Amino acid sequence: MNQALHAKQASSFQGLESLAYILVGTVGVGVFLCMPVISSALAENFGFDARQVGEFSFVQLAFISLGCLAGLYFSRRFSMRSVAAASVGLLLLMDLVSPHLREYNLFLVARAVAGMAGGVAMALATGALARLPAAEKYFGLFLLSQIIFSVVGIWLMPRLVASFGIAGVFYPLALVELVVIPLALLSMPARSFAEGPSSVARNSTADWMLSAVMLVAILTFFTAVGAYWTYVGMIGRGSGLSAESVGLALSLAAVGGALGSLVPVVVQQRFGQIVPLAGAAACLLLALALTNDHDSLFTFALSAAIFMFGWYIFHPYQLGVLAAIDRDGRAMMASAALTGLGLSIGPALVSRFIDDDMSVVYWISGAAFAVALGLILGAMAFATSGKSSAGAPCINKK
Repeated sequence: MNQALHAKQASSFQGLESLAYILVGTVGVGVFLCMPVISSALAENFGFDARQVGEFSFVQLAFISLGCLAGLYFSRRFSMRSVAAASVGLLLLMDLVSPHLREYNLFLVARAVAGMAGGVAMALATGALARLPAAEKYFGLFLLSQIIFSVVGIWLMPRLVASFGIAGVFYPLALVELVVIPLALLSMPARSFAEGPSSVARNSTADWMLSAVMLVAILTFFTAVGAYWTYVGMIGRGSGLSAESVGLALSLAAVGGALGSLVPVVVQQRFGQIVPLAGAAACLLLALALTNDHDSLFTFALSAAIFMFGWYIFHPYQLGVLAAIDRDGRAMMASAALTGLGLSIGPALVSRFIDDDMSVVYWISGAAFAVALGLILGAMAFATSGKSSAGAPCINKK
């Protein structure tokens, strides 16, 4: 009986610990999850033009990538508890001061620091969840947490901005972060990653080459996502939709993301990997075309929903291909940093070529999606040709 009680207590504690990891990682990328509304709020309340919005997004997301790399260092030298509390605490501070920084360069400095702190939190969460039993279940919950955060934030923030200005963006983020800090302190272990198990497998030269191709594909994919996701709110506002309508449409679009995230769980590799990857890419390109031609709130919301549906199918399958190729896990860890880097490159490119009709958003996103799919298919073809020592047994082309 005592053993059963201890097992139940251990299970409950692991559930609380995993919840802390999930929430720490989610708040780490909270600004990105609400980026369409935040971009519109900065344009309307701080007077940012399209170029400045792109620069803000680049700084925020590029420093998230740097933070991911820094997180890999800190999490091996300090306890997970202290790294989580320090990173989320610094993020909280930057979110509190950001609404008061009217000078553009000072604002960007604050968001760079916030991005770095968020990246550390994201790297910690990803590494910790990967070490839990049945890690794929927890990664699924992590994805669901991000979708819920995005839905609530995108729906609520326009209303708060209407009442409180730009503080209606950053103060709600700070409030969530304030709740997460004590949860991390109470439930995360006082040990570093260095005390956990490490991989002893080695990649061959061919495996590293294929892993590099996949990492470039991930970078390119998120370049496309960042270009669209940063500007889709401004596209909606530019077509005459109100801020509240845009927020509602993007909140409803997250239903598409939730449905897309279930496809890899339910379908898995029943149809191989090429079919879902190609289908997801087709959805993404269709979403770009619909966004360009939308003439109502319904078609705007539909295009965003199709985009998120394709996004949340494509990314898990491309990670699956990389996992099949990468034997020692280091490329998988690097993919987190490249995700943030790609998300920052997209809006930076758009900001350099922006025009009044936003057509550059569709060209950059569409081209990057096509390149990403081509790189993945090339890597899969090489891996299954027998020239790579890893990947072929786990890659299911069909």
